[in-house]
Amino acid sequence: ISVVGGMLYAGVAVSLAWKGFGFWSLVGGMFTASIGRTLLSASLARWPIGVGIERESLAALWRGGRLCQRTDLFGFLREHTPPLIAGPIFGPTAVGYLVWARNLTYVSYHIFASALMRVGFSLVARLSESEERRLLSIGRVLEGMTFALMSLMTLLLMLLLGLAHPVIAVIYTEKWMPALPALYLFGIRMTGGALLGLFAFFANGMGLFSLASRSVVLWAALEVGVALVLTPLLGFYSIAAASAFAVWIPTFWLAQRLQALLSARAEPVRFWEAVGKPVLVGGIVGGVLHGVSPHVSDLVELLMAAALGTAVYALALGWWSDILRQLVWNLWTRWWSSAKAFPPMTPRNSSMR
Repeated sequence: ISVVGGMLYAGVAVSLAWKGFGFWSLVGGMFTASIGRTLLSASLARWPIGVGIERESLAALWRGGRLCQRTDLFGFLREHTPPLIAGPIFGPTAVGYLVWARNLTYVSYHIFASALMRVGFSLVARLSESEERRLLSIGRVLEGMTFALMSLMTLLLMLLLGLAHPVIAVIYTEKWMPALPALYLFGIRMTGGALLGLFAFFANGMGLFSLASRSVVLWAALEVGVALVLTPLLGFYSIAAASAFAVWIPTFWLAQRLQALLSARAEPVRFWEAVGKPVLVGGIVGGVLHGVSPHVSDLVELLMAAALGTAVYALALGWWSDILRQLVWNLWTRWWSSAKAFPPMTPRNSSMR
């Protein structure tokens, strides 16, 4: 269904664009793809499709779905603050700088955070539904996934922000240099956003839908409000500054609530191990990279600096982090146990006797 929808969108949008429809070619592509996905879903459904309204079912759907809808609507508002606020005041150039800087940091966030969040939600939901099936501690699962997310996010943001000036100059050219302050600010925002997103998915998996929804609503309200307040002072950078500041209040609030719940179950999360150590190591190594970045002038030097920074970060975090050492030890013991469980393969004698 997704493949058919994508092909319909691309085919119709490109065809209309060649005929000179401009922006409306995208609208036509999205409209056609939506109809195609709907018709294909209806034809492949294994149950009869019909229209029916039952008061009890409708009320149950409303009670359960309104929190999700509220979360999505406020999330949509938050993600579109650059065009909604900077567009009318500062024009399209400012919106372009802001969206470019945000999307550049969003790549690292989206790749890892979305995968961990989907796994975390289903895993916590299974662990929470029955005490007999709780073979793992929810606190340890949250701690491990938080550490994995922060280790990867910090590494990528350390390289991007520590080497931001040569990255822009070598890869994107100097015309994007006015977006450099926004790039730093959105990097801070993506760190907090990754944590808040993971915590919200865990809260949903534990059945705490209202708690997760309130944190997202608070995030959106703070980001829009702070952006409007800072606009006269910082110009279009106020959008990025508001994003960097607003995300941390609901993140700390939700982390505190989850920690209280898990501590009551004797499963507290070691946030200093999971968050503090990766961020501190990444901040120090990123600061060193930022100091040497003016001396990086071409792609080869940029790749060498990134490789050296990655090696130092991995070695320092591996030496200092108890979670990482325990993870490496568990992976090694499991591999060694599985290797000993199967005897080595011996070549078969193919000679005919």
